[in-house]
Amino acid sequence: MKIITFKVSDDEARLIRTQAKKENITLSEYMRRRAFLPAEIKAKLIRLKCPLTGITVLSSPNQPTLNTETVRELLSNFP
Repeated sequence: MKIITFKVSDDEARLIRTQAKKENITLSEYMRRRAFLPAEIKAKLIRLKCPLTGITVLSSPNQPTLNTETVRELLSNFP
């Protein structure tokens, strides 16, 4: 397995470590996900306009579209 290193500022390093810790994954896994997943996800995302607000929303074939109606539906069941 190869090792790749790169330089980041102190603030960037702190942010990367914080995000990895929040996701409960290693730094290596965090960086791999950031390097490879966005391209896969972006290729599948579809931009739509919300008919209620006119705001652009993102949709994925694997997930329901998150728009005003779906948020209202989700919140209607919230205690």
